[in-house]
Amino acid sequence: MNCIDPAEFTVRLRQTEVYTEPADDVDGFASQVERSVTDVLDNLALWQQRTKRRAKHNSRWLSQAAVDAKRYIEDVTGTTMETNCRR
Repeated sequence: MNCIDPAEFTVRLRQTEVYTEPADDVDGFASQVERSVTDVLDNLALWQQRTKRRAKHNSRWLSQAAVDAKRYIEDVTGTTMETNCRR
């Protein structure tokens, strides 16, 4: 989620129906709160879609023992040998 300015979030939330026309019953009010907060966050925090790249078969020159060792290290550490980034 992007960094959200708390002051802007507060200003926008105070302009929603949960502040301007609150519901009389508890269930209606809870529904308003959820809807209002979700709408404000949807506008302030832009979604980012990322595409996972397909792995390249760069182990074709390695022996089967080396491939197995590489997979074992990646499984244990949670990193890949190429990027050294956490999955």
